[in-house]
Amino acid sequence: MHFYRFLRKNPDDEKRWTVWDHLLVIALNISQDNATAREYLEFMLEDFASDPPRRRRISLELASLCNQMRTYSRAVELWEGLLEDPGLPDEERAWVVRMVAQAYLRRMEFTPAAELLEQCLSLPVAPAPKADCLSSLAAARLPTHALQGPAPALPHLLPLP
Repeated sequence: MHFYRFLRKNPDDEKRWTVWDHLLVIALNISQDNATAREYLEFMLEDFASDPPRRRRISLELASLCNQMRTYSRAVELWEGLLEDPGLPDEERAWVVRMVAQAYLRRMEFTPAAELLEQCLSLPVAPAPKADCLSSLAAARLPTHALQGPAPALPHLLPLP
């Protein structure tokens, strides 16, 4: 395939992003081959490690794909790396926190999930993502019988329209 040849012969070309993106589209949408798409994303992560916006986009996509493929440990590793990224917008940060918490819940790790979701409530985000974090927090606390009633949640719900 010409894409592979281009990538091999042009290690510093700006068009690499477009070529990788085309390969990814082919793997995900045409071939529907998640394993190959994951390999491409792993290579892209290495290739664009020094480009924070692209690294962030690749990490989000790779983490979502790993989650879909039930490779939760890799998904959590990527999402936790994103949480350490100071350039991650707060709305995306809230979504990433919820994804990490859901992965923890799938592994029956309720305390770390609840701790993350507590942090999510303090993010300066719109009411809808905050409500999603609150709902996920309730789900995380339910199995451990740590629900404290509706009163502590009331201040978080008041700004909702």
